[in-house]
This record gives sequence, C-alpha cells and structure tokens, in this order.
Amino acid sequence: MATSLNNMNPKKDLWPALLLIVFLMLQAVVFARNTPLSYPPDEVPHLSYVWDSINSTYLLPNYGSGTILGFGQPNYLSHPPLYYSILGAAGKLFSLDPKLDYFTFRLFSVAFFGLALFFSVLTADRLGMERSATYISLFACSAIPMVGYLAGSVNNDALLYLGFAITFYGMARVASDPRQNLSWSLFFIVLGLLIVFLTKATGMAMLVFFGLIYAVLNWRHLRDALATRSVWIALAVFLAVTGGYYAFTYLTYHSLFPKAGNLYQATVVENPMSFQAYAMDFYHSMTRRFPIIFSHLSVAPIHEKLTTVFFAMLGLPLAGWMVMRFSPDIAAAKRPLVKLFDAFAMAIALMLAIHIYLGYRAYTQAGVLSGFQPRYYLFLIPLVWFPFFSLCRPGWFKQLMTGAFALLSVIVFWSSVPFTQQKQYEALLDLGPTFEYTERTYESFGPLRFALRQEVVGNVDELTIEDGLLRARGWVFDTVHHARIQRLWVLAREDYITSIKPYSQRPDVAKALGVGAAVNSGFAFAIKNLPRDLTPCDIHLLVEFHDETMGNLKPAQCTN
Repeated sequence: MATSLNNMNPKKDLWPALLLIVFLMLQAVVFARNTPLSYPPDEVPHLSYVWDSINSTYLLPNYGSGTILGFGQPNYLSHPPLYYSILGAAGKLFSLDPKLDYFTFRLFSVAFFGLALFFSVLTADRLGMERSATYISLFACSAIPMVGYLAGSVNNDALLYLGFAITFYGMARVASDPRQNLSWSLFFIVLGLLIVFLTKATGMAMLVFFGLIYAVLNWRHLRDALATRSVWIALAVFLAVTGGYYAFTYLTYHSLFPKAGNLYQATVVENPMSFQAYAMDFYHSMTRRFPIIFSHLSVAPIHEKLTTVFFAMLGLPLAGWMVMRFSPDIAAAKRPLVKLFDAFAMAIALMLAIHIYLGYRAYTQAGVLSGFQPRYYLFLIPLVWFPFFSLCRPGWFKQLMTGAFALLSVIVFWSSVPFTQQKQYEALLDLGPTFEYTERTYESFGPLRFALRQEVVGNVDELTIEDGLLRARGWVFDTVHHARIQRLWVLAREDYITSIKPYSQRPDVAKALGVGAAVNSGFAFAIKNLPRDLTPCDIHLLVEFHDETMGNLKPAQCTN
C-alpha cells in the first residue's frame, strides 16, 4: 500500500531540485537588490509593523495606533503578527533599521520562500511524482514574474507560502500512509497551521475550508484518528497557541484582525455596479495582471502576444487534472490522494468565492475596486500543479502533457526572465527620481547673464502640480552638437529648486531625429512639498548645454 502510493526511493538525487531552488532564490535576491524601497506592494506598511515589533517588549505590531513610516498616517494592514515578530526579533538582535536595512529584511522573505520550495519538493515525493515533473514545476515557477519579485520584498506572503507548504507536506504524509510516523506528520501539520494562522487570513480561510472538506470526505478515518492520543495532543497545541493569541487580541482591540486605520474611508456609493459586473471586472483584472509584475511600479516583461502561452503553462496541469479526475482509465489507483486533491480544489473555489464576495462588499462601502491582486494566490504554486502528475497513470497522455508543460515553461521563461530586470530598469528611468523641496532663504545672486539659445529642441510631455507635488516628463536634445544636454535646471518662479541630468531612454526621439545619441534624451522627475500656490506655468525648465549656452524648455500650455 505504502509503496504504491508513495513510489518513493530514498536514494533519489535531490541535487537538481536543490539547484533549481537556489536559482529561484537568486532570482528573488536580484529583485531584492535592484527594486527600490516601497515599490513592492504594501512594503512600507509591512516595514512599519516590523518597526513596531522592534520597539515592542512583546515583539508585536502596534495595531492600536501604529503609523506608516515616513507618512504618519495610521497603518491599514490587519495581518496577524508572526511575520513582523520574526523580523522584529532579528531587528532587535542585529540592531537593524527597517528603512535603512530593508534589503536585509527582504532576505528573510527569500529564505522563507526557499524553505517553502524545499517542502514542496518533499511533498512531491510523498505524492509519488516523478522527479522530472518536480523539476519542470520548479522551473515553471521561475518563469512567473511576480513569484521572484514578491519573494524579494518585505511581505508576509513569503511566510504564508512556507506555512502552507509545510501544512500540505504533513497532509501528503497522512494521505499517502496514515500509519507511518503519524507523530511526525502531525508535527508538520500543526507547525504549518500555526504559521498560517498567525500570518495571513487568506491562508487561514483556505486551510479552514480544506480541513472541513477533507474531514467530511474522510469521516471514517477521522473517527479512528480521534481515538489516537497524538492527534489530541496536536489539536491541543494548535488550539492553545492560536486561541491564546486571538483571545488576547480580541480582548485588547475588540477585533480578531485589528488595524490602526483604514486605507479607504466609508462613503455612499451611488449606482454601484452589480455583483455580476464586479465578478467580471475581477476576472478581467486578475487575468490582465497575472503575467506582469503588479506593484507600485508595474512591469510587463512578457510580450502581450505571448500571454496566451503564459496562461497555457499555468492551466495545462490543471486541465490535465480535471480530465484525469473524471477518466478512470488514465487515473492511478490512489483513492486517498484523490480525496486529498478533491478537498484542495473545493477549498480553492470557496476561497475565491469568499474573496469576490468580501471584495464586492468592500466596494459597496468605500466605492473603490480593490483587492484584484493575483499575488494573493501565489502560495498555491507549484502545489496546484501536483495533482495531475501524482494521479495520472504512466502512459502516452501523461508523457504528452508533461512534455507540453515543459515546452510552455521554456517559452515563457525565455520570454520573461531575460527581460524582467531590463524592463524594471527602464521603468525606473522613465519614472525618474523624486526630490523633496524644503523651506529655504533665497537671495539674489547677480545679475547673471547667459548666452541664450533661441531654439531648444525638446518637449514637455507632462507637467502637473497637485497638492504640492510636481511631476514632469519629457525630452530635450542638443541638435547642434548631436549630444545630450549638460543638465536641466528646475525653477519655481524665480527660485532655483534642483537640477537633473536627462538619461531616460527615448528610442522614439532617436528615430524621429535620426540621431542614435538621442536615445537617452528623456527626463522624468517629481518634487514634493512645493508651495501649494504654484501653478504649472510657474515652473521654468532651463536647459544647460555643453557649450555653456542656456535655453528655455516651455510646456505647450505656457508658451503664450
């Protein structure tokens, strides 16, 4: 029985899988190194709770009055504390500052991610998967842009990933052979459950649904299990830890998931869209965002013509699972695992339904379409691909599907990974730096006289001021000497603010001018905390050329 279910060989070589895990971790490290602070989703609010934990006697976030570092507004995150407590303990031990040492904190997420992948490999072995399918699944993970990006940021999804992987590893041990080392299986299940239940509500909901459905499908075995002393010990440990935390939290904050503030304020929504229209918007938004890095600086490394291939890679093992599930001729005789995966599938469907329902309710209360984040479900990968490879009987159908999955993974990998960092670099160049204006005392220095060019070749594509925030974007080029300009001076009325050097890529300008050197003629920048009475036409862009002449670059709306 155990041999047929596990198909295990303890001498199987782990090195290829470990090398793939290392490669995936290195991807995450590259993202962690190259992505500026605050660009990953909710990174500063997460770091703010880490700061709270560092300064807390009990290593807990300040859910009552915690604020977001550098902004002062109440923190709107309501996640349980384990991720912040672990990073807070590290911060205390090594005297780390969340904003200055954010790269070090990102490495903790990378470590959690790597451990999650390792437990996924162990799970695949327990499910009787061929190692080739495990390798392909890991390789396919590396082709999904958001996987490495999220793992290389300060975000509790990384710890959720680990907790879920450990839980499912324990469940795979139980389903493959309930009698073998039950105590160890229960240890992994309880450990994983504790991590998930103290990290994120999304994973909690998934595992609650999964546990209830799995118990119903295996109620006879459950009755036998409840007669075992080790099961009661495991249950007592789980309830004591989670019950103790949530009882303390509710008594302290009068909420199971407290937070210091709200991201969106309640408002009256006039003529809200229907639930069906909301669900369709959810679907279209999720499919549009899944192939990209969706963050505060979104990047789309995969060409939109290849997004079909991307979704084919994601969905092929799922489609194979559905076909095999209802085709006994190609399904292996692994009834315990069938029940395990049935519960897994139904739990995912229920979690998705709850997500849409709660999102729609939040929309009717705040009028904002939020929560359309594919990253919420990345903790299911690569485990969601395992049912097909575990249950399908060896033969032509399995070989065909495995080969197609490998081919699609290779195509998506080479259309994504080699371009991701370059695309992010280009997006950062287009975004430009952000400067902060501070009150200063001005004195006249002059009178100064410059040699002024009558014609400046360039354009201000965007120049806006809103609530003291200036955003400007455009290009300028020295067509006399076929060279980039020396610098661009930014003045507010008569006062000097700052200067920048244009370096953003503008291939369209190079093509239009017929000069290759003009490819780096773009500029983009932002200046915050400017006086609020300034208008766009109060901003003057003064161009300094290499021949020591100057010129005015005026927005189109201010030329008169």
